[in-house]
Amino acid sequence: MKQEALMQSLWWKISFEDLTLTKDSKRSTSRLDILQNDSIQLDMDFKLSLIHDILKGMNWLHNSPIIAHGHLTSSNCVIDSRFVLKISDFGIPTLRSHTHHPVNNNMKIIISELIDGQRPLLRPSIVSRSHEEFLVQCMKTCWSEDPKARPQFSSLRKATTDNWRQRMESYANNLEELVEERTQAFLEEKKRAEQLLYQVLPKSVADELKVGKTVQAEAFDCVTIYFSDIVGFTSLSSVSTPIEIVDFLNDLYTSFDEVIENFVVYKVETIGDAYMVVSGLPIRNGSNHVIEIARMSLAIRKVASRFKIRHLPDQQLRIRIGIHSGPGAQGKSASPVGMQHPLKRDILSGSVCAGVVGRKMPRYCLFGDTVNTASRMESNGEAMKIHVSQATYEMLTKANIFEFVERGNISIKVRGYILVY
Repeated sequence: MKQEALMQSLWWKISFEDLTLTKDSKRSTSRLDILQNDSIQLDMDFKLSLIHDILKGMNWLHNSPIIAHGHLTSSNCVIDSRFVLKISDFGIPTLRSHTHHPVNNNMKIIISELIDGQRPLLRPSIVSRSHEEFLVQCMKTCWSEDPKARPQFSSLRKATTDNWRQRMESYANNLEELVEERTQAFLEEKKRAEQLLYQVLPKSVADELKVGKTVQAEAFDCVTIYFSDIVGFTSLSSVSTPIEIVDFLNDLYTSFDEVIENFVVYKVETIGDAYMVVSGLPIRNGSNHVIEIARMSLAIRKVASRFKIRHLPDQQLRIRIGIHSGPGAQGKSASPVGMQHPLKRDILSGSVCAGVVGRKMPRYCLFGDTVNTASRMESNGEAMKIHVSQATYEMLTKANIFEFVERGNISIKVRGYILVY
């Protein structure tokens, strides 16, 4: 007889000559061995699975020529290597008549053993726990003294299946809620990661990196680059602790960051006391880049003039700014101790190439002569003045909204003498 809840190769051969008992050759473990093993914790789902296997096998037996088991106990309920419970030792002839099919009284004993993990008393006293309520009710229906009052194996199996289905539906609903909760947490974390990425890279570049694309270097015909640094920063550092310098730069650049949010510009980087901004890339804005940088420079200079150094409140901060329309770079200089600390600013307009460099901590870098020239404009500028190249001056005069003072020809490294404003 083959049934997955029965020991398939168990058979009896009875004759006048001999009596032979052959058992399943596959290694099985008594269910009681598992119940008495403290290292194995059985949850409610596993217990219901074991009971379902018993009911499935017994229901099959009661509808087979065997009719009844004859001696159903936990000792002949074994578990195979796949943790499927199988019923053994069935079909042994007894003097008892097997004309009725109700649940054997021993079924309550097996359920009790499952609940408590130990052999029960003759009439076990069960303390019902919410997660085992169904098992307790099943056991109570099986311990009636009147065999006819006990439920059929088929009805008990149906009740177990229905309970299991309800538990699975409840589990599925809880799982959906858990998935939704985890998904929301993932999306929030993803959003925070994207916001951080947008702070270090242009949005258009970050979006390409997120989908795994390689960002190609791109050439821009004309952009305007801004450089600034603090005059006398080296001297200021010599009379300050490292923590004071970090706090000072954080306060200053946080103020600058708030300013540039009002303009169509992109902050490239800060290195030490140098602050670099560009307009016209990665999003092209026609010829407006030079006006955006010029207006931004005036706003930053105003903020710098009012800025107070926390650990040196009596010392006036001064900056130096340089602007150029073309390739650009950054620089810095220092003044003797005791002098005021101006920030140098320099603006330059022209062509430039931009791209992402590196995989770990990628940076959006600018390359070209415009970067170098803008750096020279800043390093040769004067405190609290905006140093403008000839190319940038010519573009800004078309707007007719700025006033300039010609500084004259100055010597710029590599480029020689050039006219600046």
